[in-house]
Amino acid sequence: MRVSRQQLAAVIRKALDRLPAVFRRRLNNVGFVLEEDPGPEVRKSLRLRADEDLLGLYQGVPQSQRGLEYGQVLPDKITFFRRPLAARCRDEKELEEEVYDVLWHEIGHHFGFDDRQLRRLERQTRRRTT
Repeated sequence: MRVSRQQLAAVIRKALDRLPAVFRRRLNNVGFVLEEDPGPEVRKSLRLRADEDLLGLYQGVPQSQRGLEYGQVLPDKITFFRRPLAARCRDEKELEEEVYDVLWHEIGHHFGFDDRQLRRLERQTRRRTT
């Protein structure tokens, strides 16, 4: 589907508004960024194959690892990648759901969950909702 940066930014804001308030309040020192694609250095650092897409990326210090010395640091960053998101979705409704799922996943990293834990939680959540 075709989606402009402005349209995707609006979808991301809408997804943030959909988050339960308890999670929105606990987001601490995190910024949201929109980029076209993951660059070569990101792809290399994550060891992504040429055929693998990256929809979002968390970079920072998870809350679970912040100690007393945490402070005076740049915000954590959650990046959304426009081109892979647009390519994956057929319409705006699919885009909204995909962005929301990516947001939840990356916020999970912000709170300290690794990919294995997040996949397990996502499977459990899917089972409860189906």
